[in-house]
Amino acid sequence: MPTANVNIVAVLVAALVTFILGAFWYSPLLFARQWMQAQGYTPEKLEQMKKRGAARAYVISALCYFVMAYVMALFVSYVNSTSVVQGLWLGFLSVGDRRRLPVRLSPDHGGGALGVALSR
Repeated sequence: MPTANVNIVAVLVAALVTFILGAFWYSPLLFARQWMQAQGYTPEKLEQMKKRGAARAYVISALCYFVMAYVMALFVSYVNSTSVVQGLWLGFLSVGDRRRLPVRLSPDHGGGALGVALSR
């Protein structure tokens, strides 16, 4: 089994870009309203959720993004991906989201997933 050469700085940057991209994608500037409707949330419900511990959820998300970026870096190193096309294909394959989303939510969530794949 070949040894993996993982650039930790690149992993941190990929995790940070993914976090920022997700925050922008689901912000009121883009798809926050559609996401809230599809999930059945009201503004009052969101305020309650924020009071219960939004900081904890953000920290857990950031850690998950770091783990995803690190695993992706290991995989890219293992398969010896060297071109942009190979990287895009691996990113596309890695974005498979297995959650059952409402049909109304799938297009904007899929667009966010495409952005995440491109950030890696």
